[in-house]
Amino acid sequence: MAIPLHGRLAVMNFGYAYPLFRRDHPNYNEPLVDTVRDAVRRKGAGISFVDVGAAIGDTVLLLEDELGPAALSEILCVDGDDEFIGYLRQNLAHRGDVHLAHALVSREHELVRGLIRTHPGTASAQGPAQVPARTLDDVLRDADFVPDVIKVDTDGFDGAVLAGTTRTLADHSPDVIFEWHPRLLAETGNALLEAFDVLRSQGYRHFSLFDRYGQAAVVGTDDATLITLADQCLTTGDGDQHYDVVART
Repeated sequence: MAIPLHGRLAVMNFGYAYPLFRRDHPNYNEPLVDTVRDAVRRKGAGISFVDVGAAIGDTVLLLEDELGPAALSEILCVDGDDEFIGYLRQNLAHRGDVHLAHALVSREHELVRGLIRTHPGTASAQGPAQVPARTLDDVLRDADFVPDVIKVDTDGFDGAVLAGTTRTLADHSPDVIFEWHPRLLAETGNALLEAFDVLRSQGYRHFSLFDRYGQAAVVGTDDATLITLADQCLTTGDGDQHYDVVART
């Protein structure tokens, strides 16, 4: 089906919840918008943007709507879901600067659990089949792409994605925004603090946490505090408690 989204008519599957969530929570994804806005300001021009777990392309449409089309000079959208790749092609066809990579990305070239639908708008690596994955470093190399900002939203696989991006992180120090979702990390069998450990090892020292509604969380990011936050996410709320994390060197 097609519905209006960020000033365009976007094609998506029935049950894709993002438009309703954005309507009810206007600050949702504002940390991402602010991160890209700041990168554009520092560069003084449009930035190169990587969207891992790009789904239907709503993130690019959001950034266009909020910051204008020129804010993004080049875009790489990565998604391993067959259906979402089709929507991406349709929804971003108006841009000539979009590269699509139909791939699962992980720590290394390895077999990982395949994607399954945990609800209509999300594909998570929790399936029974083993499927091949690549590193994001290699996807970026093959696309000849140097990112200014990397966004990762892969439902519990974010740390694994970043672990396969160390060459890019070390060489170019892009701003990174990722989803830290303790329940999905547990369900996908990934380490709770891997994303933080990887980024720290590559010189990232500044981390800002935001709740799932886009509100800043004034907390520390030392391991003990993060473990306490994870326990709270796992034992309170509706099971979808998580944080968006902005990381900079």
